[in-house]
Amino acid sequence: MPAEDDSQTVLADPERWVDEYGDYLYRYAWSRLRDESAADEVVQETFLAGIRFQDRFTGEGADRAWLLGILKRKLIDHIRMRNRYDRDGSYEDTNDPSGQLFDQKGNWRADSFAADTPDGQMESKEIWDVVKNC
Repeated sequence: MPAEDDSQTVLADPERWVDEYGDYLYRYAWSRLRDESAADEVVQETFLAGIRFQDRFTGEGADRAWLLGILKRKLIDHIRMRNRYDRDGSYEDTNDPSGQLFDQKGNWRADSFAADTPDGQMESKEIWDVVKNC
């Protein structure tokens, strides 16, 4: 007869994570990223990773500390991805419209307000009148 195993695997309880730790993890993420949607995203990724790997939770520490450790790695991954995206230049182009509105010499691009409809053309003419008067 095999000996009984006295050791028990302590599993995390994901059903209570959002209620108990969601605000704490969100505030931590937001304090590092200063971006609401990014903070939401990394906290969600943290919970998903916690659920996926809950069998690795040893029970030696608190759920909160374990989840915080996961969150820290998710934050690092997010920051690395954001920095890689910034280096390519594509992130900067989408947030700064000056490259679309002005040419290399700083002159206003005439095609920056393309209007496909008669109403749009009238609005474009009105905008150009305002710009010229400035």
